[in-house]
Amino acid sequence: MTVEDKITESEYFLKQMEDAVNDGVKIQHNLSAFLSSCRSIPEHMLEEYNQKYSLGISKKNELNSKTFRAKSFGNKNAQSFIDYFDARIEEIKKDKIGNFMWEKRNLNIHRSTVSPDIVNIHAEMDSILDVSSVGVFDPDTPEEVMNKQLQEENERKLKELSEKRSKTGFKVTFHFNEFPEIDVKNGCKGFLDLMKKFAQDIRNKYQY
Repeated sequence: MTVEDKITESEYFLKQMEDAVNDGVKIQHNLSAFLSSCRSIPEHMLEEYNQKYSLGISKKNELNSKTFRAKSFGNKNAQSFIDYFDARIEEIKKDKIGNFMWEKRNLNIHRSTVSPDIVNIHAEMDSILDVSSVGVFDPDTPEEVMNKQLQEENERKLKELSEKRSKTGFKVTFHFNEFPEIDVKNGCKGFLDLMKKFAQDIRNKYQY
């Protein structure tokens, strides 16, 4: 897939979250897919420029900034590209939303599903705010036990709140525990906007 394909894919998963409204389970499932798709935009950018500069990094080998830089030795255009690429990635990581979502994707891919342990539910009804937190555990709880219990409890609570919302009409918003000032959907939109600008800036500077 191309960079543009991954952007379109990320937009699709974001739209699914927006359309889900108060359905927490659907939002969680699409959040995981969104993080994987959006965060892979830089990886696809590297592959495209690997081909553009004929670096010869095959699909059997790992492709990241380090391997790209090693293969670009002696190729001034490729070296200029990877310098700029790395600088732009660092800018994303310095952005509060960018860094947070970047790390969330790493957790989602390498350790566990993001959705069970990052959701706060804020329910507003008649100007009264009721907040329920999902995922409070004893630090000594084994990780595999915690993940399973989090998944079960979170889905139960989200289903319960979604059903309650349909009966009473209260509004549900979803927030990350570590980033409560912004809801999940707006956080994802902000991250996608950063990735779009990242891709456009590289395209403008290094014509593909």
